[in-house]
Amino acid sequence: MAQKPIIACVEDDVLAREALESLLKAFGFVPEVFSSAEKFLQSDRLGGTSCLITDVHLGGISGIQLVDIANALGVPASELLPSSSARQPVRSEVDPGVTEMPTVDKWVKAVKRSTA
Repeated sequence: MAQKPIIACVEDDVLAREALESLLKAFGFVPEVFSSAEKFLQSDRLGGTSCLITDVHLGGISGIQLVDIANALGVPASELLPSSSARQPVRSEVDPGVTEMPTVDKWVKAVKRSTA
């Protein structure tokens, strides 16, 4: 049986992290959640991660910096989630036009594309 792709989720807000984990599980993904970029980078999950989802605004290493580091280390497709407090445009590796929180439908489709 083929293993399901691992989706690494980095979110420093505990409620958002739990909601993201539940949403991914509901759609059949295998999420691995981390409270900081540093914890993800220190984990043993880098090599097995199929997609990285991270909040833009994290304490320490930012989500944008994390995507750059992870991509340089060979972690495939990444998706940035703008924080609810984001007031500046952000980039998205999966959909460069995303500058605000996508709908659940668009977001799940982007994650599916990145793990196909």
